[in-house]
Formats: sequence, structure tokens, C-alpha cells
Amino acid sequence: MLSFLKTLLIIIWAYYGLKLLTRLLSPFLMRYVTKKVMDKFQHGAGANPFDFTQSSAHGKGANQKKEPLKKTSSKVVGEYVDFEEIDD
Repeated sequence: MLSFLKTLLIIIWAYYGLKLLTRLLSPFLMRYVTKKVMDKFQHGAGANPFDFTQSSAHGKGANQKKEPLKKTSSKVVGEYVDFEEIDD
């Protein structure tokens, strides 16, 4: 009986300890996550993601011609059936 009570108290202590630790560390974790997302967003969209004056044609590959899109699949999916509405 004593070991059961001891185990139950350890479980309750661990639960409340993790709850308190989560409450204390969540602001730091959220700040870290938002910083990482903003860094990824800014590096992916350029230095200022809200500057719409820069065009993609002014970048490094402005003199390169774009290749036409290639057809990925040529298999026939099905045949076309024309339905007519029948009046009663």
C-alpha cells in the first residue's frame, strides 16, 4: 500500500512539475519559433518581404529564356459522354 501511494505521489508531482515547467518555458519557446519562422520567411522572400517594387525579372536570371512547360502525362483518362436531359 505504501509503494502505491508513493508511486501516485510521484506521478502527481511529475504532472504538476511538467505543467509548471511548460508554463514557464512556453514564452521562450514561442519566441524562438516565431523568430525561426520570420527568418525563414525573410530569407525566402528577400530582405524585405513587403517591398513589392522589386521584380523577379531583375534578378540573376533575367537574361535567361524560360523553357516551355512540358506535358507530364499523355495517357487517356476516359472518353467524353454527352448527356441529354429527358423531359417527363
